[in-house]
Amino acid sequence: MEATWTFPSDEELFKALPCDPSQDLTRRKSLLPKLQECCTRLRFPVHAWAHAAILCHRLLTTVMAKDTVPEHIAILAAFIAGKAEECPRKIADVIRHWPWDAAVGDVDGLGAQLLAQEATAMYRSGFDFTVDSPHRHIHRLGAQLGESQREAVLKLSVSLCD
Repeated sequence: MEATWTFPSDEELFKALPCDPSQDLTRRKSLLPKLQECCTRLRFPVHAWAHAAILCHRLLTTVMAKDTVPEHIAILAAFIAGKAEECPRKIADVIRHWPWDAAVGDVDGLGAQLLAQEATAMYRSGFDFTVDSPHRHIHRLGAQLGESQREAVLKLSVSLCD
């Protein structure tokens, strides 16, 4: 079975956003460094961090509602990416390793809330567990190349995630 990639048009994306596109872009740009820091603290491999970034963008586009906290979507993306890339972490660990701007209140309550929303988020985003992340293939290709080419390919693969 061959996997196919489908992308919504810009009009469909902008209709789904809870705010205007410039605010959404600013929100995403501030969220990704935090997601990367969380994945680093969790000691995720690079391909798991890349998967989390891709999934975060996808969930922000398809699941995000006006009352949704973007950090919660990113935490859920890291949690799901860890499971999908075979380096699972407990939801409480992902929440504790998130670089919060303020003190976290009820970690267990937030974890239970995110776990309850996981299935809904996966369904609404059309997530398919059988499709590999393109980053994994690029990373594998980079490992086969010479040192100078390998570094360029790996930098490209990380930039594609952003």
